Amino acid sequence: MKNLKYLLASFVAGLALAGCTTDRNTYSASADDVKTKLIGKSSSYDTGGQKRSMTVTNVSGNSVSVRLYNDVSWSMNCSIDVEAIDDANTRLIPNCGKVGSAIGQTTLGFVETEIAEHIKQILTGEPVDVAYINTKAVASTTANLPAMQAEALKADADMRNFEREAEKIVRDAELAKDGWGTKSDFAEDGGWGKK
Repeated sequence: MKNLKYLLASFVAGLALAGCTTDRNTYSASADDVKTKLIGKSSSYDTGGQKRSMTVTNVSGNSVSVRLYNDVSWSMNCSIDVEAIDDANTRLIPNCGKVGSAIGQTTLGFVETEIAEHIKQILTGEPVDVAYINTKAVASTTANLPAMQAEALKADADMRNFEREAEKIVRDAELAKDGWGTKSDFAEDGGWGKK
């Protein structure tokens, strides 16, 4: 047990001496230095099936605008909030906004994790950690799965209701065209007389 404590203490001390931090989004540099290093930079990585890239498109105040895209057809614009922790440390928080669905929020969470990895590649030269992105995506999907299932079931029920209404409209139009009136012209009991 003493060896484990010693090892842990040595690890933490080593991180402190190296200027590293356990927060993946925090960098040992001033906010101005970080923004300067990001201006006009790009980052890319290969997923094995496609190339995914990010380009810094604008730096203004405490916000950095980025465009993510792949080599097929997808692209998305997001921002990075620049937060000065102190004169020598800066936190960069990817921000793709909010949407009103669990499926959408899960997707944005994936994209924000990907942005953080692109930032790391630009600022440190370390490659994008695809395994980390995938692990975060699986964790987020698992956490949001009940809400995503509920949304999917509601969408399915809404589509079925829409299809029933569309069929009713077509049926009523055909009856009216043939001179029989519409279903609403008939008694609820199925009789031919009007109410």
